[in-house]
Formats: sequence, C-alpha cells, structure tokens
Amino acid sequence: METTQFFGVKTSLILYDMFGGHFDRMRELYAPNRAGASIGTELSERTRDTGVRFVVSGQF
Repeated sequence: METTQFFGVKTSLILYDMFGGHFDRMRELYAPNRAGASIGTELSERTRDTGVRFVVSGQF
C-alpha cells in the first residue's frame, strides 16, 4: 500500500510472506555453462520469515 496523503511525503507499507514462506527449490546444473550438458540437479528447502516494512520518502 502506498500513499502521499500524510504530510506530502510518500509512505508505503509492505507485508512479506504473511501465510508462511516454506518452499522447495530445484536447480539444474550444467557444465561448463548453461549451453553445456546437464550434470545434475540440486534440491534445497527454503523458509522465509514473515515481515513488515514501512518506508517514508520525500524531501525533509
């Protein structure tokens, strides 16, 4: 959410991963680069925390 209603400065409120941030990630590995042959895969489990960010920007 973003607004300029307060004091003429831009404020924004950002919410991150409100419903849990657990996911699996699979990567393909190639040698020596993406144009080369596939040499395997990598599977990792990722978890992100819930977060809130409040930003105020403008001229002070």
